[in-house]
Amino acid sequence: MVNEATIVCDLSGSMMECGKRYAMNTALRTIDQYYQMLNPDAEIKLLGWGDEIEYLQWMSGDDFPEKLLDCHGSSGVDTLIKELGDYLDAPVLILSDGYWDDRDNEFESWAKSHDDGYVRVVLLGADANRRLDAPYVFTAENILAALEEFGD
Repeated sequence: MVNEATIVCDLSGSMMECGKRYAMNTALRTIDQYYQMLNPDAEIKLLGWGDEIEYLQWMSGDDFPEKLLDCHGSSGVDTLIKELGDYLDAPVLILSDGYWDDRDNEFESWAKSHDDGYVRVVLLGADANRRLDAPYVFTAENILAALEEFGD
């Protein structure tokens, strides 16, 4: 069980469609409750990912920031990797529909460069990018499986 984790929320324009913003809030509430039950002292950092990365003020058990409903622009993998770096301080869970700007296919290489369980992607929405297929990619329905051995 991790003591610290970073949750990255995709805030690009494609997240406005098909109720994905609300699915993201449901996924976040599930993650929050999971950690409140199993490790209430875990430190969870929340980041918004769009044209830039924004650290969002939030404490476990609180309402989620309104910013999570403000989706526009695009999410670029290069922006994410630049912010998180090559050496992660904490495991990273990304909530997204999987449609991000990755012209050079950097994401897969970056994700694979970390220990198993250190990067997870949870795909949200009925129209989520099913071409993202790797051991670290989960559907929203399997979010609890994504949390198993996360960061171990």
